[in-house]
Amino acid sequence: MSIVTETSCGLLLQARQVMAHRFELVASSLGWSGPAGALLPGRMLCTRMAACLAGGADSPAPASTLARACAAVEMVTAAWRGHVHLPDRGPGCGGSPVRRWGAEASGAVLAGDLMLCEAVELVAGIERGRRLPAFLSKVREVIAVEAEAKVVLRGRPVGEGTRLRLARGRAGLFAFVGALCGGADAAAAVAAERAGHIVGTACLLADDVAGMDNVRGREGIRCATACLCRSAIESLAAWPGMQAGLRRFIESEPQPVFVGPWGGGP
Repeated sequence: MSIVTETSCGLLLQARQVMAHRFELVASSLGWSGPAGALLPGRMLCTRMAACLAGGADSPAPASTLARACAAVEMVTAAWRGHVHLPDRGPGCGGSPVRRWGAEASGAVLAGDLMLCEAVELVAGIERGRRLPAFLSKVREVIAVEAEAKVVLRGRPVGEGTRLRLARGRAGLFAFVGALCGGADAAAAVAAERAGHIVGTACLLADDVAGMDNVRGREGIRCATACLCRSAIESLAAWPGMQAGLRRFIESEPQPVFVGPWGGGP
């Protein structure tokens, strides 16, 4: 097993362990008897990206720091999915992990609120809280985008430009963990943050394609996704280790993120 693969598996496992504990606290607060593991997200794309980037970085943040940061990001994702999909859906959204427990809408929303609190506490414990302002800024961006998608755009046709803008707004959390992957090297951290934001946008656009009926629109999103992937990889040219890690994430970690030539769908 390669060093990158070991790093990937290790970070995924650590992040899941952190999340499982926090989800148990949420379940206990609401008196739910369902298994906390039911709330664990499936793909964990942000964590997988972080594992690949960190595996190729010269001086990434400590593994425990990355695990807490990734767990916090995945919990925010679980929280906003729980909020956004009750009772209906906005453009560009997947399923709600909160509903896997069969919770009523009010319980699911409260669970999401508690998840946000747990996520904030996790990041507050990283580097004496130094990362918290950046994290909260990214969370605010995500919530603002979801509010627009859920309230303002509900029921309206959404064009390619709007989908791209919404994806960029949601991708800030990828940028947050990307910066941690760059670690002590300030220039590497900035580059990894930017690459994370770009490839995160591509990931979210790829998810969008699955819910589109318009063949022409799907092809436009596929092209945009491919361009974003190329741009993200090229932006790390000065850091070949992280560049190789990001390419691995896109192509094969642990399965291709995008189907076809980085196109986000069949």
